[in-house]
Amino acid sequence: MVQTLQNFINGEFVPVTGTGSLDIVNPVNGEIVAKAPISSQADVDAAMDAAAAAFTTWKRSTPGQRQAVLLKLADAIEARGTEIVEAQHRNTGQVKQMIADEEVGAGA
Repeated sequence: MVQTLQNFINGEFVPVTGTGSLDIVNPVNGEIVAKAPISSQADVDAAMDAAAAAFTTWKRSTPGQRQAVLLKLADAIEARGTEIVEAQHRNTGQVKQMIADEEVGAGA
């Protein structure tokens, strides 16, 4: 089954207003693994507005609060590491162990 991706704006997945999409192709076997939306200007504007609104809160947070959020993100990356490795492998064809060590592990 080919997954249809959506934009992630303001903490939730949202459908795009644009009508086009791009195929995400597994370079190992040529299989289409997903469809990525081509965002319209309205989609980009919505993402920019959400980011600007989020920044007003983020810029007032303390270093300790920011650290807690980033550590929570690292925990979430580690918890879903296998899923992330699989997705990146399908997307790029890279060796899974390299993705796990150099991208997911280092990113967390």
